[in-house]
Amino acid sequence: MKPIDTPCDRIKQGNIAFTSDGQHFAVVDDKHLVVLKTKSKRVVAVMASPKKIERSNTGQSVIIRNNRVVADTRRATGTESIFIFAWLQAMQFSPDNQELAAVSTHPRPRLMCWSNRGKLAYDEPLDQLPRMAFWKHSVQWLPDRSGWVVSGSVIDRETKRIVLGVRQQFGSDMHVYALDKNRLLGAFPHNPDELEVMKIPWDQIRASLKLLEEGGPALLSPAQPVSAHVKLTGLRGDQSETTRIIGEALEKRLARDGMRIAPGQTTYFQLRFSEEAGDQLPVYERQSPFDYRGRDTGRTATEAKGALIVELINGQEVLWRDSLTATSSRSFNEAINDASVRKSMLQTLSFQIAELNFPYFIPTSKDNVALPVVIE
Repeated sequence: MKPIDTPCDRIKQGNIAFTSDGQHFAVVDDKHLVVLKTKSKRVVAVMASPKKIERSNTGQSVIIRNNRVVADTRRATGTESIFIFAWLQAMQFSPDNQELAAVSTHPRPRLMCWSNRGKLAYDEPLDQLPRMAFWKHSVQWLPDRSGWVVSGSVIDRETKRIVLGVRQQFGSDMHVYALDKNRLLGAFPHNPDELEVMKIPWDQIRASLKLLEEGGPALLSPAQPVSAHVKLTGLRGDQSETTRIIGEALEKRLARDGMRIAPGQTTYFQLRFSEEAGDQLPVYERQSPFDYRGRDTGRTATEAKGALIVELINGQEVLWRDSLTATSSRSFNEAINDASVRKSMLQTLSFQIAELNFPYFIPTSKDNVALPVVIE
């Protein structure tokens, strides 16, 4: 074919997509996402503006702790569509070319879908996806348009929930593809050097989704609250403030899946937190962001280290467990003292709690599957 002129300043991964017959393509122009005829370059549709959603970590700088991005403000703070479209990472037309799906990371990861006439049909945050620090998201349609595969996770369109995910190693590329509506093709964590076909257990997934919707018996479900017990060891600061920060972070995380905290529940989260002093570090004063080393003040500060074990328990049975570690920041915009150093460590820990990945539904019966189903 002859070269195709586009209205965008620069073509990059994620900001252009063609229909399967090549007759039309979608691209980001000066301010909008538009669909054009490939030959005539005539605009046939202008995609509606996405809805406004709040940032998840307002005012924080880029922080990576324990191989996780826990805060990121490199994204622009505006809510206009131009910013959302500028941070598109993946686009794909549906197999029948009737709809267009796209993933943007502004102001936080989100999945959008438009009809071929530009009507916004779907726009939801992707908070359940693991954070992607150094690689890009991908999006694929399921052949019957019942959902998508986004960065290795299967999203059910009707319930707007992730129903299946692939355990992802930090720093590794995710190569998972929708072979058809019932099977995934990829290099999975348990056998990363070979391509393998994995069946999506839709019958079991649908049964659990129905049970969830009806509020059926479950060990963990949005239909019933859970309790939270915080245990502190070796505390180096205010006990009530520490308990409040950890509890609020868990409450925020549970709200993501529509769950809430209430006392006296048989299913509960146990959070065991301990802390200790770290290294003695010199304090340097920087006059500007370009001042790499700064001026040695002659002072030192003791870094703060924290460790948290999070367990989901029903009766005496541990249903799920994860561990987190956090260290105080190495950069401050406020006075550096024991209180501010420790505060930065607790902030980092609270961000990590908000990013925990655990099931949103665990049935009481072994005949039903927990959601999301996880391929390891």
